[in-house]
Amino acid sequence: PPCPMQVLITFNASSELKELQMNSIEQFQQEIKEIYNLSEFSLSYFDDEGDRINLGSQIEFDEAVEIARENGNFLSVVLEGEKQKEAEAPQPPKEELKFDLKNLTAPFLNLLGANSPLEPIVNELAHGAQQFLNQLEPEKIQKAARDIQEWAEEIPEMAQEL
Repeated sequence: PPCPMQVLITFNASSELKELQMNSIEQFQQEIKEIYNLSEFSLSYFDDEGDRINLGSQIEFDEAVEIARENGNFLSVVLEGEKQKEAEAPQPPKEELKFDLKNLTAPFLNLLGANSPLEPIVNELAHGAQQFLNQLEPEKIQKAARDIQEWAEEIPEMAQEL
């Protein structure tokens, strides 16, 4: 018979402990969707051998519940997905990241003194850094951070395989 279980849900680099009824995969997915306001998502867990298992079918769900029962009604899951867009609350326009390095060169130039031969080098470094910073896209940085986190989570698995 189904019973409430403690489910540790890891989502976007943070974890939350929830007590959830584990009746069926459909009901479990609906609860996750409502709790996290997700349109599309995937769930996975680590089995008793440390393998990451997708949690998408009733069979996989039943296996996860069995493992949870063996662990004192506790299951740890990894949630990946995108938040739903809220229709009634329009999102404000994204604030662009603006970096202005012009003011940062002044202290260096003051230290070097007037007519320093290094002045063009300092200005060129600031100009190149400014161009680089202007091309940064926060979404790509966040995706790279998530990719690194996923890779870091796989290191123990790779070590076991060696």
